[in-house]
Amino acid sequence: FLLDEFQDTSALQWNNLLPLIENSLSENHLSLLVGDSKQSIYRWRGSDVNQLSQLPELVHHNDDLSKGRELLLKANYFEQQLLANYRSDGAIVNFNNSLFHFIHQSAWLPLTYKKVYAEVEQSVADEKKDFGLVDLILLESLEEELLNKSVLDFLSTAIKEGYNYEDITILVRKNSQATAFADLLIENQIPVISSVALRISSSSKVQFLLSLFRMIEQPKEKLFKIEIIRYLLQSNKINQFSIEELISILLHFKVDEKGFNTDFFHWLSSQAYFIDFNQINKGDVYELAEYFLRLFDLREPDPYVQFFLDTLHEFKRTPFNQLKDFLDWWLEHETKLFIELPGGLNAVTIQTVFKAKGLQYPVVIFPVPDKSLKTDQGKNRSWINPNIAELEQLKSFPFALHSLKDTLLTSAYQQEVEAQMLDDINLFYVALTRAKNRMF
Repeated sequence: FLLDEFQDTSALQWNNLLPLIENSLSENHLSLLVGDSKQSIYRWRGSDVNQLSQLPELVHHNDDLSKGRELLLKANYFEQQLLANYRSDGAIVNFNNSLFHFIHQSAWLPLTYKKVYAEVEQSVADEKKDFGLVDLILLESLEEELLNKSVLDFLSTAIKEGYNYEDITILVRKNSQATAFADLLIENQIPVISSVALRISSSSKVQFLLSLFRMIEQPKEKLFKIEIIRYLLQSNKINQFSIEELISILLHFKVDEKGFNTDFFHWLSSQAYFIDFNQINKGDVYELAEYFLRLFDLREPDPYVQFFLDTLHEFKRTPFNQLKDFLDWWLEHETKLFIELPGGLNAVTIQTVFKAKGLQYPVVIFPVPDKSLKTDQGKNRSWINPNIAELEQLKSFPFALHSLKDTLLTSAYQQEVEAQMLDDINLFYVALTRAKNRMF
């Protein structure tokens, strides 16, 4: 048998696989287990790095059957470290060798897990020794604006060095960070692909359609009309007009509701955008969107708009399909709607480190916001057996980790803290070993 990515195997999976390994050995067949304890980042999904790092011992197995299987594993066990790196250029391999050798020697890595990084240093393939480049930038502050500027600078540098957008990936830990960087790139007209980060609501066209919807639903609200004007100005969707006309509209916005509405629709009509309210059906949000797309000549292919239309089409099939119903629904769900674009586009990829494991990219940008690599123990809960005699039937409970410090469960607290420290270091390792040629 070949068991790949063994570091991500859960105790339940290993228990189910052990009889197969035992049977294979009994018939004089060997099995191959492949894994890297440094890339164990799915503990939250049940994986246990100790199952790999402690081989051939069987951790958490104390029964006689398991002890017999352990003896069989020890009698047939042979371990080989694969220390040659054929992915990354020399500069990247040497950088990681130095960094993680330092981490191995430091107090950041708990003594319990020193073995995981004992063989961290890798050799470089001969044809890659003189290549590669790593830029390590320490920001004076971690303000969002400064971090965003750095990411844009890194992208510009990579393009100037001859890379294409499709060669570049931005790695993050959380989906919310992926969304923020996708919004940043979209705002700066940089093509981007992400399975988690492309919010439908980040599209200016979708926001324009929503402003039109809200204008129809709340005709007395002037703000939506201003948003419509702003989009048409920014997207060059208007013909030449005098500054006096625009000033007149904005003045009426401040002092005269009726005059503002009159000027607004007169201005739209002068730009060949006449809204025929007799054709507007508030009971069919899909047709309403199609009407506005035709009116404002927004029919060119756009994945955001298409996904928005698909969403409208699904919504109109529900019992509550009026325009007001959709706007209420959208307010609750807009942050949860994302688009996944196909591969093959010349666009920057943004994804979490978890999804990038096992992949490689010519250029990796890994921005690290303050404390984003460290698990927040204040929010973390862990299922722990309290082993309290008075509560014998309570075999496991999701304790808030920080609440266990200096209690009867201090030892459980310490074990969990150390395991989380390894999780964070492993996540860091996976992120820094994805680059082939260039890393920021």
